[in-house]
Amino acid sequence: MFDNKTFWNLRYTDHPWIGSGPGSRGISADYKAELIARVIRERAVRTVVDVGCGDCCWLTHPAVTDCFDGKGYLGLDLAEAVVEQNRRRFAGMNFATFDLLTSPLPMTFDLVICLDVLIHQVEQGAFELATGRLLAATRHCALISCMTEPAAEPVDPPVLTAGAEARQAAFSEMLRARQDSFPKAPTISVDVVSLIGRLDPGVTVTPVGRFSRQIAYLITRP
Repeated sequence: MFDNKTFWNLRYTDHPWIGSGPGSRGISADYKAELIARVIRERAVRTVVDVGCGDCCWLTHPAVTDCFDGKGYLGLDLAEAVVEQNRRRFAGMNFATFDLLTSPLPMTFDLVICLDVLIHQVEQGAFELATGRLLAATRHCALISCMTEPAAEPVDPPVLTAGAEARQAAFSEMLRARQDSFPKAPTISVDVVSLIGRLDPGVTVTPVGRFSRQIAYLITRP
């Protein structure tokens, strides 16, 4: 059985350059920041939980800092190594070690974020449990990502951020050079729209874009 906790502690400790993975580097990081910022603005979000926050590629992005002061933010991750790193990097913001598969979220939030996380719940039962707990904590809306269908090639999404293409080119070159030097996590493809419809029929699920090999979905409550 794949041990997510052990794997990610190793990745963040021994391979910080790749950290949370390609979905949190280069143009994908800019895309996620722009997407999150848009939801925060349009939905008047005040409280955010970031489940599987990783190394927080979007928190300092100008698109986000222009509309969110971080006071209502809680970052959760099962890897103690990255939680401690984030506490040092983002003084005054809240981070905690947390495993979604062993505990439900403690309260509801305006926005639940879970990007680049569900794809690594490689057992169907774990995927469904995690998804159900995310939905239970969603007061107004959620942003999740997964591979609804396997993607042959990663997608570079369109972004507005200046310099994004150059950063992506630099990251892609580094990734090619180091491709065999770091451990990779297994992934799963799931029809998450049908799953959410079964778990929580009252929500609306809308695909809002693609990044890397994943589809991003916005989940909203009436």
